[in-house]
Amino acid sequence: ITVSRQAVEDGGWVERHTDVTELRRAEKQLSYLAGHDALTELPNRRHFRAKIDEALLPVDGTKQFAVMFLDLDKFKAVNDNIGHAAGDELLKQVAKRLSDCVTADDCVCRLGGDEFAVLQFSGQQPEAASELAERLAQAILRPFVIHGRDVHIGVSIGIAISGQDGGTASVLLQNADMAVYQAKEDGSSSYRFFTSELSDLQRMRHRLE
Repeated sequence: ITVSRQAVEDGGWVERHTDVTELRRAEKQLSYLAGHDALTELPNRRHFRAKIDEALLPVDGTKQFAVMFLDLDKFKAVNDNIGHAAGDELLKQVAKRLSDCVTADDCVCRLGGDEFAVLQFSGQQPEAASELAERLAQAILRPFVIHGRDVHIGVSIGIAISGQDGGTASVLLQNADMAVYQAKEDGSSSYRFFTSELSDLQRMRHRLE
């Protein structure tokens, strides 16, 4: 309830009470939609970057965390062969499996398309990231049942560790993304950590192009 009061010329005042429940509910919903993916209800890219920025603040920035980029393998074939409705259902089931693999301290996001991301704050790095990447890959390898059909996909994972692989959100995201491409070259359902060699290789490829 909002209350406004207006004085009148001959003394006293007029007070107005307004029920703003629906307005506040709408504002809350808009705020939620701005930071979440409509299909999977996971946090979105904007929320993801904000979480990294928050984790890099001096108060929390002393503890290492892992930034993981996940790119689904063979997802396009699902859209092409079964349809986009099946692809949407698959994305929702993938989101559920990824969320089941992490702790309450971690964060799973959908960046867009068939790309997801994980912020891992729990555990000692980089060992914890390796263990989580294995769990994530195995979870996605299990068959999905989509519209009565078994669907098999994989996932490629790129990992960057805060501090050693970058001190800003942009650099960490770029390096994790770079590691994803190397993981894809290594074969489906593999993961790679960012290394300086990957950065040198990427620069060489850009010069070649």
